[in-house]
Amino acid sequence: MAHRFATYAADGPSVWPLVDLAQTFGLGQSLGRVTHTLDRLVRFGIVARHGDTVAVRMMLAPLTARQRVRLPGYLADTYPH
Repeated sequence: MAHRFATYAADGPSVWPLVDLAQTFGLGQSLGRVTHTLDRLVRFGIVARHGDTVAVRMMLAPLTARQRVRLPGYLADTYPH
C-alpha cells in the first residue's frame, strides 16, 4: 500500500475514498481492514494520519541486516547491499 501511495504522491496530491482504497488493495469494502493497514503504516513511520489526510514518506531508510535476512529469497537477491 505504501508503495502505491508513494507512486501516486510523486505526481502531486491524490485523494481516494476509503472504500476505493479497500477495493484497490483487495480488501473488499472493509473500512476496518483499510484502517488497520493504515494504522500499521503509521506505527512503522511510513505514513502519518491527520484527520482524513494521510501523509506518505517518499523515501524510507534502508533495511537493517536483520530485516534483510528475513526477506524472501527473490527480494533479498534484488536488494542493494
